[in-house]
Order: sequence, then structure tokens, then C-alpha cells
Amino acid sequence: MLNWTRKEHKYGPPSDVGKLGRWTVFTISWRITSKEDKDNPYGLSSTLPGFKDNLGEFPTIEEAKQLAEKALVSWIEGAGL
Repeated sequence: MLNWTRKEHKYGPPSDVGKLGRWTVFTISWRITSKEDKDNPYGLSSTLPGFKDNLGEFPTIEEAKQLAEKALVSWIEGAGL
């Protein structure tokens, strides 16, 4: 359902962007800021209305993508679309 692309940045690590059509609805980025974060280095954020911005941290990009897909399905069903 989501179209995932890798976005390269001039500084810092790349991020994975999930788009629904032309709209960016999820972003997965590398978020290690301290030694405690090393087990879950990837953060998932959302721009969907009704969702909080930060949806959590994950050990792999694939796990973050799975939650994003589930969250999108839930959001679409909740909107009655």
C-alpha cells in the first residue's frame, strides 16, 4: 500500500520515506542519541492527522515498516474509506 523510497541527506544517515500517492505519511530515520538507544536505533514518525508524531523506536527498518503498514490500514478503516 505504501511506496517506500530511500532519501539521502547531505549530512547524516539516509531515511526511508513511506508515501501514499504523492503524500509523505511516514518517515523512518536513524535516531541513536545515547548508548541506551543502540538496541532500537530506527525511529518511525507519522504525518497522518490523529496520530502522534513519534510512533516508536525499532531494532530494524523492516519492523518499523510493518507497523507503518498496520497503522495506515487502521487509519483508513477509522476514516471509513
